[in-house]
Amino acid sequence: MQISRIKYDMKKFRSEMSRRARLLGVVLLALPFVCLSITGDLAWGADPALAQSRPGPAEAAPAQGLAQAAKPIIAVNLDEPLGKLPANAFGLSVGNSGHDRPGPMYLYRTSEGKLKSTELGAKNLVYSVDLDAWSASYNPFNAAPRSFPDWMDTDEFVALNADLNTAPILAVNITIQCKQADLNLPPSTSNVTCKKTKPSDAVSWMTYLKSINAPVKNVIMGGEPYAGCIYWIKGINCTDSAGRHRIALPQAEYAARVIQWAKKIKKVNPNVRIGAHLQPNTFLCKNTATLAEQAIETDELDLSSEVASSLCGGKSWDQTVMELAGDSIDFFVVHQYFVIRDHPDTEADAQKLSYYPEQLNMRVVKSGVSAFPSQIRKELAQWLPEKIGAPIVVAEFNASYIDKVSEAEMNMSRQSMYTAMAVGELFLDLLKPVKTPLGKQPGAAHVVLLGMFLPQLTLARLADPQDPGSMITMPSWHVLSMLKSIPGKMLVETKVTNNPKTAVNRAALNVTAVKKGNKVYVAVFNHHTAAIKAHVTLTGFSAVSATATQLGHNASGFLGMNDESQPDAITPQTSAIPAARVKPGKLRGVKFPAHSLTVLEIVGQ
Repeated sequence: MQISRIKYDMKKFRSEMSRRARLLGVVLLALPFVCLSITGDLAWGADPALAQSRPGPAEAAPAQGLAQAAKPIIAVNLDEPLGKLPANAFGLSVGNSGHDRPGPMYLYRTSEGKLKSTELGAKNLVYSVDLDAWSASYNPFNAAPRSFPDWMDTDEFVALNADLNTAPILAVNITIQCKQADLNLPPSTSNVTCKKTKPSDAVSWMTYLKSINAPVKNVIMGGEPYAGCIYWIKGINCTDSAGRHRIALPQAEYAARVIQWAKKIKKVNPNVRIGAHLQPNTFLCKNTATLAEQAIETDELDLSSEVASSLCGGKSWDQTVMELAGDSIDFFVVHQYFVIRDHPDTEADAQKLSYYPEQLNMRVVKSGVSAFPSQIRKELAQWLPEKIGAPIVVAEFNASYIDKVSEAEMNMSRQSMYTAMAVGELFLDLLKPVKTPLGKQPGAAHVVLLGMFLPQLTLARLADPQDPGSMITMPSWHVLSMLKSIPGKMLVETKVTNNPKTAVNRAALNVTAVKKGNKVYVAVFNHHTAAIKAHVTLTGFSAVSATATQLGHNASGFLGMNDESQPDAITPQTSAIPAARVKPGKLRGVKFPAHSLTVLEIVGQ
């Protein structure tokens, strides 16, 4: 996982109480400007009883208010298709361990929890056994055997996919296997002996999966083969800075292993697709270990530097993998995160972070380049043009990744509306087609969220570990649930005229529209501190009726959150657009609440 690889200067921890005091101060300052009830902040009227039962959102100060001299127009052009988005786009990283925690015990091992998890609309589950033995899992620190409930074995994982109607994506071990050196001694980091794994382990796993008729189609070569200790200098029993027995592979060795593993695996199942990891602008060869003599792991090396490039003869990880192993690869795998240093104190800072590009791109911060599909397509056009259109799997993604702070601060960040907006927009952008020197090509085929139950990345948590009914589903959960109507449909052209700018000097409205059959879906993120009224025009489509599902209309602001005191403070609400506002080629005067996501479902003739 990327979790151990992102390093930032430690900030002073803030207690949860002091954080909440600052948030309360923001709310109190905003009280004089509260001017909209929940009814007024919906796209059109709502149940008056509901409006009286819940407070409305805090409006921005007049200096940030929206002056709409010219009403914005969202133009959706159904005559300009841009490419079909993948149908089975969203996935979750499940992993084979850590399932003894309350969250996975509930969501993955109870009927009620499994039903709850289907709200997200996941179509794939990723399960990795890299650095491990698929049939006998062990702890990567001391090699002590794992067992249920910590370990989810292959049979349970296959059954979970059947229960959730998802497809498995597997990552085989391509690095090392370890065991306790002396079973008569207590487990410890030093009582471990390791060796490089062989293709036979992956072959035995594929053979077993075939014997139980598991519907496996996609197999990834390793988890993060470029991350770990520098074994060719430190020895095969080395550990990373966290103490895990985890090795990195030089790029040429990884490419050679991809070829070897792919050949063996396809003998067992010729229909399996093989995926290989890419990491743009990374130079990892054996010579790069000389960049820092005291370095223990590759994360301590500047692998994107000019010196690293020269040590590897100017050939990067991606170029090496594509040129040496390209014939054996069916799809390409990347990880893409956006990071924040700490939870913002003010609405202005939270508004800024609601745009994921305003966060720290993990790859760029590390002197690299983006791992977006546009970058991968560019590289394929240069080094492996015959596979320019090969599927791209973003096997780990998230926004507002927050680390090196207290768990209370992590919770506040993950539970907030600004994080939800950033996660949702990143998800959609990763799916969209991209322009290349060889023409338009697909975006990502699968986008997999990592960290369902890690405080730094989570979408949900149990306030009381003993009470499944105490699960807090965060705004990010609701955003992804709302966006499950977007994949699998034709992306169409959109344009927003008179789009207001926010204090961040970015457009307030971000729009994505798709069509399938007689329905059009329009997802609109409003990053402004005030509601925006806009007309929605439809070229090449005759609307008959429409509904809107909105999230954020009942939030106190970008810092609004679902927490123990108000677990359902921010929830979606669906209502019909009045017939008088629906014209054949237009929806008139739709109100998009401040700090919100609206998904319009428009039915045509």
